[in-house]
Amino acid sequence: MQRFANQPLREHPHLAVFSSSKVGNFVVTIPLLRGLKEKYPGCVLDFFGSEITRDFELHCPYIDFSFPLYSRRPDYLEALTAAVRERVTQAGPYDLAINCDEFSELNLVAVTALRPQYIAGAGLTLDFRRKLDPGSDPVQRMLQDDDWNGLEFLQRYKGILTSNYIAEIFCRLAYVETDFFPPGAAQPGSRFSGARGLGAHHHYPPRQDVASGVLAAGHRVVPGTGMAGGANRQRAGAAAIPLPRRQQRRRTAGANGNG
Repeated sequence: MQRFANQPLREHPHLAVFSSSKVGNFVVTIPLLRGLKEKYPGCVLDFFGSEITRDFELHCPYIDFSFPLYSRRPDYLEALTAAVRERVTQAGPYDLAINCDEFSELNLVAVTALRPQYIAGAGLTLDFRRKLDPGSDPVQRMLQDDDWNGLEFLQRYKGILTSNYIAEIFCRLAYVETDFFPPGAAQPGSRFSGARGLGAHHHYPPRQDVASGVLAAGHRVVPGTGMAGGANRQRAGAAAIPLPRRQQRRRTAGANGNG
């Protein structure tokens, strides 16, 4: 397991992205997911998210398989182990795993347990006793920075980042070049409103709800559901079931609060 520094991957690589249980954080990983599919045509992309973001994961066209890492199921460890074993059998060992939550202990353990060839973001040593050294590569040091809010952050990573926008930071972490900013969002040089999440200040477009965020990323929202539609191979052709009004309001409120 090595630090990812944009090394070439095999044809049709097997990728894994680790997120969190927050809906807002899922939305800002969409440019990364899209960019990975653009960078590695024919790749297989597995997403480890949560029960809360499950509907979005299942309908995201960039995700080939998803597993709710944040789950209350009683057979959690058995299910996770079986899922990873099956995915490795189907798509081969993981070539690259990207951890988008530096401060989640669960993510640290799970991303390391995959034993990917390369890892971007935080992970543990193979014996699980300490964090991987980010090394001298400034790209891999970004997530460990204490303050993402200030202009000093941009100055420290001048030449790598054009903004404090978390979607761009995630993409840079994986050396992905894509369209980071949804239409209407503030562009480089502007200050986004910050929200405390993942242990640091993360920036989201102001007053952007989940539906508009998903639409801006190129998805189709299924009418009446608030869910993004797409040809997910895991649930191809699955019918979208409208959410109860109370659940819709709760999800919308959570999205406007970034989770």
